[in-house]
Amino acid sequence: MRLVNTIAGMSMANALTMIKAISKKDETIIEQRHKDFVDGAAANGVERDAAEGMFGLIRHFGGYGFNKAHTSAYALVAFTTAYLKAHYPTEFMAASISCEMGDTDKVVRLMQECAQLGIEVLPPDINESRADFAPVGQGKLRFGLGAVKNVGTRAIDSILAARDKEGPFKSLFDFCERVDSHEVTKGAMEGLMKAGCFDGLPGERAQQLAILDAALKVGARARKNRMIGQRSLFGQIEEQDPQKRMEANLPDVPPLGPQELARQESEALGLYVRYDPLVEARSRLMRFCTAFSDQLEAMPEDTEVVMGGMVENVRQRTTRAKDPMAVLKVLDAKDTFEGVVFPRPYARYRDVLEVGRILFFTGRVSHRQGASLQVDEVIPFEEAQARLAGAVLVTVPCHQSGPELWAALGDIFRRNSGKVPIFIELVGAEHTLSGRAGSDMAVDASERLAAEIEGLVGAGGVRFDMRRNDGRGGSSRARAGGGRYEGSGY
Repeated sequence: MRLVNTIAGMSMANALTMIKAISKKDETIIEQRHKDFVDGAAANGVERDAAEGMFGLIRHFGGYGFNKAHTSAYALVAFTTAYLKAHYPTEFMAASISCEMGDTDKVVRLMQECAQLGIEVLPPDINESRADFAPVGQGKLRFGLGAVKNVGTRAIDSILAARDKEGPFKSLFDFCERVDSHEVTKGAMEGLMKAGCFDGLPGERAQQLAILDAALKVGARARKNRMIGQRSLFGQIEEQDPQKRMEANLPDVPPLGPQELARQESEALGLYVRYDPLVEARSRLMRFCTAFSDQLEAMPEDTEVVMGGMVENVRQRTTRAKDPMAVLKVLDAKDTFEGVVFPRPYARYRDVLEVGRILFFTGRVSHRQGASLQVDEVIPFEEAQARLAGAVLVTVPCHQSGPELWAALGDIFRRNSGKVPIFIELVGAEHTLSGRAGSDMAVDASERLAAEIEGLVGAGGVRFDMRRNDGRGGSSRARAGGGRYEGSGY
């Protein structure tokens, strides 16, 4: 570009246009710039034949030089990043996640990669987090404050400045007294609390949220007094032990449950770091589901499955006939999957399709636009036992099989007698044998039964299924009515 600019007097913009045209082999623009180059060079005292030769060299080089230059640059970047990831994995992943803080899906994928690399991603902490994700030790990195929703750059700068100046915050009151509430607003404080940033300070999350207004008022008054040089009679004592002062003012309120803590974390961060929203439902999900999100891609079209999880998002859509339907994003025991609810099932179940609710779904696998579940039926979590437990499947590894185990299983079945048939799967290295455990043997499909059986055969050894009582498998459910969804081809 500089050569063309100097010899032919062409502007840098026109020189760039010429180079791009040569690299893309755009003959129309090349011929136009060819004439401009030769005429400009001649006007600057260069013989036309020499100018023609120069343009020929530029055109020949442009055929490979542009691509070669980019290839070399990309190779250098690839080598550098690979070296950093291999030798400084924690620092590399911290920087990578920081670059993607605005994209929750990419952050989730990078955090999963951290787990594969053996790197622990710690939740945000008001006394340790920086603005970006940062390494805090061998194989550990800390969530950045910049990833907390409703917390802006000015608020983060104010927090870090106060912490760097006077050390770690000792309590919520201490924080409110040292940080300007005009910079860190109440909304930002609530976001930080819901993200778990204050969980390392005195008080449960519920207690901290309950006294937030009081703490903000006390902090504002303390900052005002400092500005005018006024101190309370007991100010010296209070400053010496802000932690005790905080503990003395903590209200007596019930603690938040794990599901509410998970909901708050998701609201503030867009993902789950510390709390599992399925902690109280995971065992039942594993028990009743016949497929999980990480298996959908490999499953054949129209395979009947039972899936379940927490509804994270409900997108209202319409079919080409303008009938209402919904597309769900559901978090299950493995990852997330998409559930498509066409008009007829949507009309029946729309009232239970609530964000944050844990549900089971029966339906068929669809690959029309990526792997998804075409929902036929929605079953509330609390009704799963009655509606999904058509049979009990017990998986026994061959190496555990023996008279003592079978006798113990028989005792368990008799203690939990009921109406649900039992099927046994004997799993070997190459083959699996399955069959019903006696036509006259049936049990009550309960969590107590599952716990007793898993105590013998190991975790995951029991599953409840919808198969028919006659043992032929499958389901008598009729397929729910469909439709076509114009937005994505359904």
